[in-house]
Amino acid sequence: MTHISETRRRILNHPDGPTMKQLDSWQGLGLLQPIHEPPDKSRWRGKLTWPLEEREVAVIMARLYRVGFKPGEAARLARIIVKRRERENPVRLRLDSGITFEIHLPLRTPDD
Repeated sequence: MTHISETRRRILNHPDGPTMKQLDSWQGLGLLQPIHEPPDKSRWRGKLTWPLEEREVAVIMARLYRVGFKPGEAARLARIIVKRRERENPVRLRLDSGITFEIHLPLRTPDD
C-alpha cells in the first residue's frame, strides 16, 4: 500500500484538484515543487509534502488544464494567479491584445 502524505491527500481530494497521474506527471516535469526533493523519486511516490502555495498552484493548474491549457502554461499562469490573489480578486490576466480572463477564487480558510 502506498503511503499518501496529508498534503498530497488534500490536493487529490480537492474537488477541482488534479488526478494522481497528473500530480505525478507535473511533479516529474518540475512544474510542481515539493518542500524537499527525494534522492530516489520512485521510492518516494506519494510521500512528499507541499507548502500551501504549491497546493494552490496544483489545484488552479488542474482547473486551467481542464479548460485547455497545456501543463507548462497552466503552471505559469497558476503561479501568477496565486501570487496576485491576495491583492486582486478576481484575478485578471491579459493573455494577448483583446484577450483577458478573470479567475474568481474563494478566500483562503484556516483548513486550506
